[in-house]
Amino acid sequence: MVNFSKSVKDEIIIRRFISNKLISSMDAGVFLVDRDMRVVWVNSVMKRRFGRTKNICGRHCFTIYGQSKTICENCPTMKTFGTGDMSQHTIQVGKANGGRRGYYQLTTTPIRDGKGDVVYVLEMVQDLTDYVKTQKAQEAALKKKVLSRTKKLKDINEQFLSIFKIGQSLSLSLNMPTILNVIAKGACSITSSKACVIRLLDGDKKKLILKAGFGLSKTHMNIGSVRVGEGICGNIVKSLKPTIVKNIKQYDACVNKRMAEDQGFTTVLGVPVIYRDEPLGVIMVYGDSRHTYTQRDKNILSLFASQAAISIRNAELHESTHMNYLDTINSLILAMEAKDPYTRGHSDKVTRYALSIANKLDISEIDIQYIRLTGKLHDIGKIAIPDNILNKPGGLTPSERAVIELHPIKGAEILTPLKFLDGGISLVRHHHERYDGNGYPDSLRKENIPITARILAVADSFDAMTSDRPYRKGMAIEDAVNELKACSVGQFDPQAVNAFLSVLETK
Repeated sequence: MVNFSKSVKDEIIIRRFISNKLISSMDAGVFLVDRDMRVVWVNSVMKRRFGRTKNICGRHCFTIYGQSKTICENCPTMKTFGTGDMSQHTIQVGKANGGRRGYYQLTTTPIRDGKGDVVYVLEMVQDLTDYVKTQKAQEAALKKKVLSRTKKLKDINEQFLSIFKIGQSLSLSLNMPTILNVIAKGACSITSSKACVIRLLDGDKKKLILKAGFGLSKTHMNIGSVRVGEGICGNIVKSLKPTIVKNIKQYDACVNKRMAEDQGFTTVLGVPVIYRDEPLGVIMVYGDSRHTYTQRDKNILSLFASQAAISIRNAELHESTHMNYLDTINSLILAMEAKDPYTRGHSDKVTRYALSIANKLDISEIDIQYIRLTGKLHDIGKIAIPDNILNKPGGLTPSERAVIELHPIKGAEILTPLKFLDGGISLVRHHHERYDGNGYPDSLRKENIPITARILAVADSFDAMTSDRPYRKGMAIEDAVNELKACSVGQFDPQAVNAFLSVLETK
């Protein structure tokens, strides 16, 4: 702050102020402004910025900064005149009188007379243009970088979300073709690819067999096997390393180059499918000339392949277990047929009839599966029945009939250790129950009898009536149909009977 004695006139204040070498030689621009907001003096720095002295002195300061007709918003000079305190404000200055357009920081200091009144304000003007431009450039670069990284994070998040959703779909099935189709579509989705091929190793681990694809023509889905170490996919499985080929045409080792050219593919990304260090196969995704695979694509697809490997292995184990189950069932059927020649063919026909009824009634897929697996075993309990009773040509005594009626219980006991048939054991135990409650072994009635058993009861009785036995000839189909109708509601579930009759009408 600069103070003057009370006896000094304004002109003397200005002269003394002008003669102040320190102020005149400052590197910052300096204005001296009176209470009318007019410039009464400028230093040499301000002359360089805003033009000659005669073009500046006597003018309102706000007309110099921005060629405005009104006082600048948040004017620090006005604030200093009003409060008597120093003030500071940054302004953007338009180009005026040949001066420089830019950003300036105004620091205002009160100049008092001998009475202590503020008669002038010293405006020190520092040029911040280069600093502000540098800051803005850095902010713009940082914003661009943040936006770029945000987009990448968003893309990665969407890819992980896609992998999670695909994983949920994979967990819902153990059917190998279904799983492979989901994997193929998913691989295309998370890498924005045009097509995908999945090849799995054969039993000898020497060849890669094409098992599934997406985005390929039918012709190219019939491409043959590839040896391990041959072509792109063969080398991927051999090295167990993900590979990006930017230009398939220039890759001499490509086995299916013709397929790629026909489909318009120019680039490929392949990753091995590995389960516990054991290679299972390879996932290959293809793109056209507009597509470029990145390291991130490679990492994402490799992560997806590790998840796919678990689903593929589970499906393989399921298939193997399923085959073992079928072998077990076939062994039981052979034992049953050896015991009772009548059952040869009977069990197959009863199962076919039961499945046709089940499809008409639109029951659950799991119940249909149990009919398919245990329908052929519904009489397996007869293995425990003595031959002299089972194959007796004449009528049975009451005690012999009681022994025969034990075969559903015996059958359920035989199958109980086979946990994969848990849901079908009730079919075996209850297929001789009656709808009216007068059946055996538990005298169940109506809906208390499992739907699978009610269905099998109709199928079993129809085949029994129409088949020849050692002691009688089989009924005509028309007579058997009439018998089913007569016994509906009493012995059989009416819905099951009507469904079967509907099936017979279509044959």
